[in-house]
Amino acid sequence: MTRPEEMKSEPGAFPANGGMVSAAPAPIRFGSWNIYFLAKFALFWKGLIGFHTYENLAFAAFLLVPAKSPLWRRVKTAVAVPLGVALLYYDSWLPPIGRVLSQASLLAHFDLSYLLELIGRFVSWPIVAMLILAWAAYQIVSRWIRVG
Repeated sequence: MTRPEEMKSEPGAFPANGGMVSAAPAPIRFGSWNIYFLAKFALFWKGLIGFHTYENLAFAAFLLVPAKSPLWRRVKTAVAVPLGVALLYYDSWLPPIGRVLSQASLLAHFDLSYLLELIGRFVSWPIVAMLILAWAAYQIVSRWIRVG
């Protein structure tokens, strides 16, 4: 009688698991999207954005769907990036996109200096600096510790 480990080495022998060949599953993880959700939680914690729970959970579920082939990973990323930007805009307290687009013709008549002043009113530079530092810390830590 042969042992299962001996059967693996014989040509034409069945595998020890009854002939079932299992492929390695695609990894289920967020990857770099961890930074996105951590940044959103930090912005929510600081009171700078709202947080729509069900929409964010649906987006997280979409991101966790495994994609085995490189083509599907690229397609998933190409779909996820605009969805992530749209969800971040939806969570923010900025005016609806329809209103922004309807007022775009008025923005065309503004000076560059006034537009820069408007951007300065909407963007908090200390928060941007905090998010960049958090991203850098994540990049450094993720080399030694599995963050996902």
